[in-house]
Order: sequence, then structure tokens, then C-alpha cells
Amino acid sequence: MLCSLRRGFGQLNDIQYETVKLGKPSLVIHSSTLEKNENDIVTFTNYVLNELAKTELRKRFAIVHTEKYIYIVGGYIYDPQIPIRRKALHDYKYDIQTSKLIPTQALPNGAICFGLCCDENYIYAIGGNTLDNKVLTDCYCLTLKNSNETWIKLPDLPAPTSGPGVGVHNNILHCIGGYDILGNKSIAHGEYLTLRYPQDKQWRYVSQIDTVRALPLVFIIPGNSINEQNVYVAGGFNVNSHTHKTYIVPDLQVFNQMTQRWQRVTTIPDLELSHALSFNNDKLHISEIIELPNELPMTNILRSFDLQKLIWTNGKDNNDNKRIKIPEKPLQSSSNLSSDVKKIPNILAKTKISTLKFATFF
Repeated sequence: MLCSLRRGFGQLNDIQYETVKLGKPSLVIHSSTLEKNENDIVTFTNYVLNELAKTELRKRFAIVHTEKYIYIVGGYIYDPQIPIRRKALHDYKYDIQTSKLIPTQALPNGAICFGLCCDENYIYAIGGNTLDNKVLTDCYCLTLKNSNETWIKLPDLPAPTSGPGVGVHNNILHCIGGYDILGNKSIAHGEYLTLRYPQDKQWRYVSQIDTVRALPLVFIIPGNSINEQNVYVAGGFNVNSHTHKTYIVPDLQVFNQMTQRWQRVTTIPDLELSHALSFNNDKLHISEIIELPNELPMTNILRSFDLQKLIWTNGKDNNDNKRIKIPEKPLQSSSNLSSDVKKIPNILAKTKISTLKFATFF
């Protein structure tokens, strides 16, 4: 799964800054059972964008890749003639076999900047904000197995949240971080919430991550037992309270089940706004998207972190002789739990779990 860092930070600016140009997706993910590499995802995403450009001028939407369809979710329509922004009347699914867009039910709240994840059964849209920058508590899921997909209302978040990092495994949703908007200021937080669907009637507060952030990459690796899950959060953003500018949170953290606290695993080296984060086969990757004239974009892995060996290597090379030398602080959390992190590689499952495949944040 690949997750690129940003296309903005959520709030919509004055309409005078709009351009008559199809927006790029704010978020692109794939189902956990889909076997495609990063370049395949980029290629098929561009096929979808070409078809969408023939239909309407949509912006701030998300894309979800599944085995049979590629879904376009949320966003808004920009009419440059008036000019005005309006909610989409419907969303779409792109039939991979016929190369056609098929209208589907629109995300009911017409949100942008929502958290998004999916498994083999559902697409989940969590939080977000309206076109008037009102932050939402709404949560929905879309059943993928039905021919006529319909959004189902989930329990609301306990507080309005835009841009959370979300992941799902074994029907448990994990929602981490995000931000609220007060006036024209974005204020990030670090709440960690879970929801077991469809049993739970409300979200459960689990913990607070010390380094608050919005728009992080979230991935889940199963543990030794069916109920054991190792939840990771990588990257994300915070906002400088004085300059109101966003900055990167360049770390990888894991939630310790025994202590119920977050602890830092590693610093992500030389992370830039133009980079992407990904997780695949027990490795966290930093990538760049290469735009080529008159050609489809490509992804290039710059460096990788092996969660089994706890080392960084350059590019796709996993040779220990080419590991990156990074000055690391001791692994830590609010309770200095470095010894527990060192046990993590022993409980990593060998199976691949992909919650996000490619995300270009808001």
C-alpha cells in the first residue's frame, strides 16, 4: 500500500482560487485482497481520471481500487460559469472490463477530507468536512458485494474530525488523529478510536498518541492470536500554531497492547511533502511519484524500513550492507518502552495486510 503525503490540508480556500482543471484524487486506496503493484495502481487511476474528465469537473474526491471496479467517492463539482461549488449528485464505479463509468449513490454528506479504508466487504468513509469547512462526525460504509451499492450509516464519531488516518482488520475500524477547524485554523489531535462493525453502537476511546497528527498512514498487522492486532501509524501532519503552516511528523509508531500506549519505532529519514509512504510485506517504504511528459506517472521507492530487522535500506535493495545509517534516539514512548518494541518482529505475521495502497492527501 502506498500513501502519498498531501494535495493541500483540508480547508477549502475562497472560490476565486479555483482553476478550470480536473482535481487529482485526494486519496487512493485498494482492497486488502487486491494484488497490484504501485505502478499498476497509478496506471489504472489515470484511466479513471481520463474518463471522469469527459464527464464533469470534480475535485477533492477519493478513489478505491477493488478486483472488479474502481470507485470514485465524495468530492465536489466545480461550475466555473457561475462560479459555484456543489455537492455531487452521484459517485461512480469504473468497470475494469468495459472501461466505463457507472453512476452510484453519492456519499450522503458530500464530504471532503474524510478518512478512507476498505476490506473485502466494505468501503468506510470516516469524518471529513463540508464545502463550508464545517467538520463532521458522520461515518458511512458501502457494501461492495451488492450490485446496487448503498451507503450505510455507522455510529458518529464522538467529536467532529477531518483528515483522520483509518485502517480496518477483522471488522475492527481504527481511527487515529485528524483535525478540527476553529475559525480558519486547523487544530490537529491524536485520539485513537476503534469501532467493531456491526456490533458496536458507538466508538471506543483507546488512547492518545503523544505526537498529534492528521492524515497519517495507518496499517494493521495481525499478531499471534485471532484477537491480537499490531496497529501502526506513520507520518502525517501538524500545524504550526504561530505561522499556521503545516509540517510533517516524520516518525513510525506502534500501539503497545500490553501497556495501552503508543511508542516510537523509528524516525522516517528525509521525508518531504512530495514523498509517499507505503507498507507492503512487512516493509515501510518512502517513494516519489515521477511525472513524465506524455506518459503515465511512475513510482520510485527511495528507501525502506524492515519491520522484522528494524533497519532502513536504500531503494528496493534489502542487502544489509547497503543499510542507511540513521542517528536514532532510543525507541521511546511516554513510558520509555523501548524493550517492548524490540519484541515486535517476533510476532509479525508473514501474511500481507494492505489497508491503503495509494493515498494523495488533501
